[in-house]
Amino acid sequence: MAKFVDAERETWIVRVDVAVQRRVKELAEFDIRGLQSGHEFVELATDSSKLVAVLYAVCLPQIKDRALSEEQFASRFAGDVLEEAADALLEAIIDFFPKSQRAALAKLREATSRGIRKVFELAERSLDIDELEAEIERRFHQASKSPGSTS
Repeated sequence: MAKFVDAERETWIVRVDVAVQRRVKELAEFDIRGLQSGHEFVELATDSSKLVAVLYAVCLPQIKDRALSEEQFASRFAGDVLEEAADALLEAIIDFFPKSQRAALAKLREATSRGIRKVFELAERSLDIDELEAEIERRFHQASKSPGSTS
């Protein structure tokens, strides 16, 4: 069973069934059945607001039991909690589908995850701190020499 621990160290069980699917579609405007395109995997992995909205809909009965507002629930997500919660949600969503579709969805999820990691690795490699600092300094000097500056 998929689960994650939030920033307050509370454990949440993530389970998707037809009732949850309907609730997610209504409350988060997210169609779990649309995962076959791969776009939704990317959206959940990169859009923290959408991820937490979907998790809110999925975990609503637990949220009510704990007497939390939507904002209180959302405030428990940042950093590694987002990644752990996304992993639990995607695991639960894949488990929701019939066995005949799970293997393909798991491969799609893995390919999407690898792609996202690759984008961030390339971005990190392309950042040249010295070059960035030089550009900031150049712009600062340009701005201080422009007419109307107080320097």
